[in-house]
Amino acid sequence: MFDSLRQTLETQQPLSDTDWLAFQSCLQQKRYAKNELLLQTGQVCRGIWFVQKGAVRSYVSKDGTEVHTGFSFENDFVTAYESMTRQEPSSVMLVALEPLEAIYFGRDELINLYQQAPSLTQLGRLILEKVIVLQQHYASLFTLYSPTERYQRLTEKYPHMVQRVPVQYIASYLGMARETLSRIRQKK
Repeated sequence: MFDSLRQTLETQQPLSDTDWLAFQSCLQQKRYAKNELLLQTGQVCRGIWFVQKGAVRSYVSKDGTEVHTGFSFENDFVTAYESMTRQEPSSVMLVALEPLEAIYFGRDELINLYQQAPSLTQLGRLILEKVIVLQQHYASLFTLYSPTERYQRLTEKYPHMVQRVPVQYIASYLGMARETLSRIRQKK
């Protein structure tokens, strides 16, 4: 049931059977319907999801408009990092973009586990690093690239995103109007 998570984790760090069994005790299988909330603005994020099947969109609301900040697909980790680490209300919404099967592990359970099995603290650090790297990639799109270059980078690095995410969400993620994205796509 949790094999895909173990395989993903072991690409970063080998896990002993003892550590895996201890880690498994923190895991919960979750299912969400399309458009179902994982986390709502104002809630405190209490854990991390690992996407087994489906997709999640992350966005903030600015003046009533959804500004997309990320998309997570199979074998990705998703969380509202700032809310989870500081235990403060989230400004981010996490919503199932497609029917979703995920593995959830709670922050408090992980902290307790780290105290019981210190060898797993490295594993937790690696999971959070993956989340942070995705966030930094998103931020760099805006500081380094023009709108056309942002779309080109997206299609080169994440071609599956263009196939699975509605165009209005991609436009929002890239910081442009849907019409602008349509013009860029027509030029290709």
